[in-house]
Amino acid sequence: MLKITAYAQKLIDDLDDVDFLEKIKVQQKNWIGRSEGAEVNFKIANMDKNLTVYTTRPDTLFGATYMVISPEHPILKELEDKEASLDNKEKNDEKVMILFGAPGSVMIGTDKSYTGNLVQICGGNNVFSEGNSSYIQVNMEEIIKANPDKILVTMHALPEETKKTVAEELAKDSWKSINAVKNNKVIYLDSEYFGMSANLKVIEALDLLGDILYEQ
Repeated sequence: MLKITAYAQKLIDDLDDVDFLEKIKVQQKNWIGRSEGAEVNFKIANMDKNLTVYTTRPDTLFGATYMVISPEHPILKELEDKEASLDNKEKNDEKVMILFGAPGSVMIGTDKSYTGNLVQICGGNNVFSEGNSSYIQVNMEEIIKANPDKILVTMHALPEETKKTVAEELAKDSWKSINAVKNNKVIYLDSEYFGMSANLKVIEALDLLGDILYEQ
């Protein structure tokens, strides 16, 4: 099978030598699909990695808001290898709960949340792993019943203000009987790695989370 892209220019040039209607030649050129553009390297923030993108309109890049990576991209192979290595790790029986904090409010992160999914990949035991929502309202009756050994806190914007909100919530009498609070096992996760949605620092996030879940 011929690789059209390797012969694109020759195919287009040779159309001048054939006795086709002009509109047919235009259709052929469009089918061949040759284009001229540039490869642009996007540096991934705080990582020694680039994503290379081909574009025919580099002048429009200043308006780009997101990037889609193909399933075959090498960076995703790194993630697959990381997940495979974690599959062979002994599961952790400690009960984990995820608290999602924002200025003025606190919610519980389930396994449907980004951080909850990472806990699941690492073999952690998220005590709130049922339902269809990523985040649910705080229910002290259910929390006391689950009695988590560790509480992982993720934050959305204004970290200092959010930490204050979470600290005020955990200082309430209703939390004093929870093992994680009694044993000072409330861990504030770095929002650079543990945000509301997935990012390309997922491999580093899994390493950090593994150290937290499997600490001696």
